[in-house]
Amino acid sequence: MKNNLFYFIQLNHSFGLAIFALNVLFLIELNASAIPESALVPLKTEMDSLLNTKKSSTSKRRIYKNVIRKSQALIKSSPKAVNRFAVHGLILKAQNGLLRMDNFKRNQEAFYETCEALMESTDAYVGLRLNAEFLLSERDLTAKDADASERIMALIKIVKGYRGTDAELKSLISAISRTPRLNALELREELIKSVAQRFSSDPVAIAFLRKLSGSS
Repeated sequence: MKNNLFYFIQLNHSFGLAIFALNVLFLIELNASAIPESALVPLKTEMDSLLNTKKSSTSKRRIYKNVIRKSQALIKSSPKAVNRFAVHGLILKAQNGLLRMDNFKRNQEAFYETCEALMESTDAYVGLRLNAEFLLSERDLTAKDADASERIMALIKIVKGYRGTDAELKSLISAISRTPRLNALELREELIKSVAQRFSSDPVAIAFLRKLSGSS
């Protein structure tokens, strides 16, 4: 009788642990699932509305804050969502607009916090990570009052870091656009050569090189 009772208790205990483990796995899966596109579309539409119509500063500020608040709520409810970095990208876009209007310290801090979050993004969002890295690099270089040579080295480091990724061309184009103010003519030519050699059949690269050469 005692043996049967012990077996029954053990069985219930094991069953309880199994149910607990399933619940944990369910919660993990729930958090890891994607944030619904239906929740993102209205926010993207709001941001797009700023491009197509002239709005007052008050309306723009309201839209930026609304997009930021609702996007952050989506991430908070699904912190491990597979597409959370796309939402961070939307937040950064809205924060950038707000920062242009209200260059307050709190807005700056929030903006760079989002950049830091994007630095943890997966390769599926490598383009967003590249944008964030450029922004953080510029912040750090400005803070240390870096000279041209330090900025050039930082630029080279970023470009090398994205070689072979889906954001390689974007990194090269972004770096080339920064070379004139650094008076980095040699680096500029090297980067242009890389675009021509590595992306000879890419329509974006072709259009970019034509623009540089003054052709259409």
